[in-house]
Amino acid sequence: MRIFTSPFGHLNYAAAFSEKQKQKLIKHFNLPQRSLDCNDGSYAAYVASFEHKGDDEEVKQLRVAVFNEEELKRHKDNTARIYALIVHEAMHIYQDILNEMVEHRPSVEFEAYSVQQICLDLFYCYEQFMKK
Repeated sequence: MRIFTSPFGHLNYAAAFSEKQKQKLIKHFNLPQRSLDCNDGSYAAYVASFEHKGDDEEVKQLRVAVFNEEELKRHKDNTARIYALIVHEAMHIYQDILNEMVEHRPSVEFEAYSVQQICLDLFYCYEQFMKK
């Protein structure tokens, strides 16, 4: 389980591709037990928002891209669809970063590099999940 920090430290983010990863995040951040559920199958993924205390005891924002494991299994042979879903959730995390920064007009390059980094982080998590 990896926890990432946005470029200027406005929020932390992570990804949960399996039930085991969800439980680790719930335990690590002391989240409500059913806070990362996608058991009803009505969506393939979503971004959950929380507040947590960082190591410095400062309250920080946390975003968790939660993926429906059954949906991932169903489309395991369609990697383009899965990566598109990851990019979709990365965009939601990026939008939350902008809201936290109170930034309304970031430069085009800032946007491109930010989304690229978030996607790379989530792709890394997905690849680690697939190795297991």
